[in-house]
Amino acid sequence: MNKHLAQINSVIEYIYAHLDSDNESQLSLDQLSSVSGFSKYHFTRVFSSYTGLTVSRFVQRLKLKRASYKLAFHPEEKIIDIAFEASFDSHEAFSRAFKRVYQQTPSQFREKPNWEQWHKNNQFRRGSTMQDLDVKIIDFEEQAVALLKHRGAPAKLNHSVAKFIEWRKSNSFSPIASSRTFGLAYHDPATVPAHEFKFDICGSVNLSIDENPQGVINATIPAGRCAKLIHKGSHDLMGEKIYYLYQDWLMKSGETLRDFPCFFEYKNFFPEVSESELITYIYLPIK
Repeated sequence: MNKHLAQINSVIEYIYAHLDSDNESQLSLDQLSSVSGFSKYHFTRVFSSYTGLTVSRFVQRLKLKRASYKLAFHPEEKIIDIAFEASFDSHEAFSRAFKRVYQQTPSQFREKPNWEQWHKNNQFRRGSTMQDLDVKIIDFEEQAVALLKHRGAPAKLNHSVAKFIEWRKSNSFSPIASSRTFGLAYHDPATVPAHEFKFDICGSVNLSIDENPQGVINATIPAGRCAKLIHKGSHDLMGEKIYYLYQDWLMKSGETLRDFPCFFEYKNFFPEVSESELITYIYLPIK
């Protein structure tokens, strides 16, 4: 394992966990360098070399990401309140920073979010330091779902998410508070051309759903054995655990993959909870 990478990853995880803290000293350069184990004279250079961003830009990027979700999915919240929550002192400062990153003002993003630009500007480098993780083998019970197909660039996935949320709010078939939410990942977005990327967004249902303008259809997640791994924290940090299941656990376990894609169950949602509090179940179907 790369010792320096492990140190920087510990800082990244610390930042996610303390992003909403009212105590500004918890994200100070002195505190973050202390978490990393590097001298503060070297910490900023090492952090930038691994992530591609300065520490301050990285923190601000995460706060703007949270603000972007509030703008897109919580229209009842005032922009100025979202700005204050993101640690900006004024609407103008928030608007300038937001436009610099996403090429839209907060008002423009709320009206018609450019999710492709959003996706491009929420990428950062991060290596893997995975060791043995706690993987359980479970019997997944068949689950009827309402399903919306996303076909095309991963950068446009949030367009489909917004459409599924719109469908969910328009009826009582799959209320978000009392139903399960899944994502079926047919491809690794890093290994297929954007136009070939496939992902299904699902919500559990007890009844067949009606025809609808969003294109949500009836489907089933089949019963079967699965390797289950719990991920706690930002979805941005989930990829290395998926790779761990395929690259390390599968080889060591001697199990054989089943003809159904890897899928996820989202137990809570950002920005209702902070990214560090997100819980996601990763299921790898096996025979």
